[in-house]
Amino acid sequence: MINEDQIKEYITQIVLYPIAIYSLKINYQGKNSLIEINLDNLQNSYGAVTIGECEQVSRDLRGILEEKHPEENYTLKVSSAGAERELTLPQDLGRFSHLPLRLRFETKDGKLDEIVKIVRLEGEEIELEKYTKKSSKFITKYLLQVSDITKGNLYLDI
Repeated sequence: MINEDQIKEYITQIVLYPIAIYSLKINYQGKNSLIEINLDNLQNSYGAVTIGECEQVSRDLRGILEEKHPEENYTLKVSSAGAERELTLPQDLGRFSHLPLRLRFETKDGKLDEIVKIVRLEGEEIELEKYTKKSSKFITKYLLQVSDITKGNLYLDI
């Protein structure tokens, strides 16, 4: 059966910067496999990948798989990582600091799940402002360590 390392090797042969693999998952179902690939555009401010780019990667990868693994039964799904994708922490904090984010983090007052904007990110220290729809401004501030953030997503519903 085909494995993730092989798929990654094939994808690195066909995707060119600024397109990159965001995630790769293979679900084995008996003799069939579901190969799910999410792509990222490292130069797009939202990480958006076009349908055409997904189709091209799908075509190219299918060609390689048919040549190198003709006996494999698989379904291939190639898509964008999504508009409200989960962030890879801590790397994506700097990359998406210009966008509103939904972050889960711990403070001295407990665990919070807030929509915030990054005001400052220096080393391990991060300053956030909470977004409120009523005033359309970021007002409540949080000063914490990057390691206090347990999960994050892009947030576009503003």
